This record gives sequence, structure tokens and C-alpha cells, in this order.
Amino acid sequence: MKIKRRILLQAVEYAKNAAATDGAMDILKKILINVTPDLITIHGSDTKMTVISKIKAGFQASEGDVGKYLVDPNTFYQLLKELPASVDDINILFDKNITIKYNRSKVKLESFNGADNFPVSMEEKNVMKSVIVEGKKFAELIDAVCMVAVENKNAMLKAIHIVCEEGKLRSEASDGHTIAIAETEIQVDKKETFDFCIEGKSLKNASRMFKGKDIKLDIADKFIFISSDELLISVRQTEGKFPDFQQVINRFDGIGALAIPKEDFAGVLKRCILLKGSIQKPVALSTEDNILKFDIATDTSDLHEELEVFKNGENLEIKLDCRRLLECINVMPKEDETLNFYYSTNLSPIIMKNDDYLYCVLPIRG
Repeated sequence: MKIKRRILLQAVEYAKNAAATDGAMDILKKILINVTPDLITIHGSDTKMTVISKIKAGFQASEGDVGKYLVDPNTFYQLLKELPASVDDINILFDKNITIKYNRSKVKLESFNGADNFPVSMEEKNVMKSVIVEGKKFAELIDAVCMVAVENKNAMLKAIHIVCEEGKLRSEASDGHTIAIAETEIQVDKKETFDFCIEGKSLKNASRMFKGKDIKLDIADKFIFISSDELLISVRQTEGKFPDFQQVINRFDGIGALAIPKEDFAGVLKRCILLKGSIQKPVALSTEDNILKFDIATDTSDLHEELEVFKNGENLEIKLDCRRLLECINVMPKEDETLNFYYSTNLSPIIMKNDDYLYCVLPIRG
């Protein structure tokens, strides 16, 4: 079989995102290459997500190439990636092993037994809702909230909640300490409504593959199917009801607001993180007139910095997690030069937001 290296490399990269790493059947730690004369599909799957990458052009396969082959995804991907930059076309021979030929060179890889037992079935059953979304917008929604959808005993606190209502698509996530919400307008009937929850790690991996492409979301009973012309991804939904964090935010009773130069704010937070290292130490924020003060101290060092800001309302005095603040700022749009920062008492959460993003962060006591 003759194939363009860059096309195969991209398809393998997509599929290996779903290959199992730990705690799954050994066969799921491999990827399946299914060759026919007109189509190559490359499958990766763990217990939560399946990726099928399709190659429809850029290759020539004969009847002798047709078949199913299991390979180690990381070795295969790295080998393709590290071939000389001048290599455009490669030839692959399928037998008990897989031999890759390029220029006057060749390399042989192990092909594993059991290809016929690889779980390839992924039918779109019982689809209840379908919507077309710009892939870049969908990826940005996930990027904006995934940093708080982390490992947690509560399944909902490591999930991302996707909601469609009033012509907008919204993502929500929380780790119990921070609430992250992002939304964007999409081309859909404003009466269209649906929602689903997916583990943040799986959705993050899926969203990376669709930047720059239109995607179709099919919402079924237990799975979400995300597809483009080149890809089909199936992700299992997280069961349960996502907490109504909108109620928490609606009860916010602010007493003051700051307009802060975003990049300057981020710079101070980076220095705070560098100073504290691995120590669990909050940064103390306070205001005096139009000056925002930062204070953090460890057993061996301390930092005090001041920023000029615009303040409206009463003075601020609160302790916050500087790393989490920086994580939120880092996913805000780069074109936003000013950060809108709202606060209440030193025991109440702060809110940072613009038109499309909102982050609610609880203070640290003591």
C-alpha cells in the first residue's frame, strides 16, 4: 500500500487519543487499522471514548493489503513522525509484521494478534437531537472550563455540562471550589434545547480534533456522537444531574468591582506561584483607593506588589488561590485587555467575567 505520510500521521494521532493506557483490556491499548481498497479506518477505543479516523484519499491499496491490523499506537505514531522530513510517500507491507518502506530504507513493526476481536461497532442509535457547530467554537467552550473538571470522587465534578438553549451553546464545570462557565452563539433554532454531561478529560481530547472544522453533535440516550467528514467520535455520557450553579451565581450580592489590566494581573500571579512553589499558600488581595495590593509570604521569602486599577464600590480584602486565578485568566480571550473582577465579603466568592466567560472562585479562609 502506498500512502501519504502526513495523512496517515494525522489519522493515527487522532485514533491514539482514545487508546486505553491503564486498567483496560490489553487489546484496547492498541489501535486497529482496517484497510479496504477505497477506505482506511483507524480505530482507537477505551471504555469511555471511541475514535474512528477515516482516510478516503491519498493512498493506493491493492487486494493484498485488505485486512485488519493491530499496532501499538505510540510506537507507530512516533516512527511516522520521526521519519526524515523529505519523506512524503511511504509504502506499507502487511503480513505477520508491518513493514514501512521509504526511500531506500525500511523498518519492521510488530503486528499483534486478535484484530477481529477489536470492538469496532459504534452505531448512532436512538439519536434524540442533532446540531451542527463550528468546531473551533466547540473547542473553545471546552478549553474555557476543562481545567476545573478534574479527578474527583463525585462524577459530576469531573464532568463538563453542555447546554443548548436560546440559540446558544454553554459549557459548565466545577471542582467544588471554582465554577467555570462559557457560552457562544450557534446557528440553531432558539427553541432548540438539550443538555448532556461528559467526563472533562474525554471531552477535552475530543475537542482538540475539530478545531477549524464544522462538526455534528448527535445526542443519544447514553452516548454523544461527534462527527466530521474525517472523524467519528463516540463518548459515553456521565449519568446523573449536574448541579444548578446558575442559582449560586444569581445570588451573588457584590459590593465592589475592579477593572484590572489582565496581563499585568497575570504577571503578578505568575510571580506569586513561582515564590510559593509547591506550598499551599493563598495570595492576599486588598484595595486602597485605585490600588490593588498583592501579598504572599512563605517561611523563606515574601512578595508585595501593587497595581493601578479602576475601583467602584467598597474596598476589597480576600485570600485566593493564585494558581486557579491564573488558570482562569489564561483561557480568557487574548484580545480582552481588561479583566472585570467583582467581589463581596472576604468569605464570599469573587466573579471574573466578560460577555462570553464567567469564573466564580471561592476564597481561602484563615
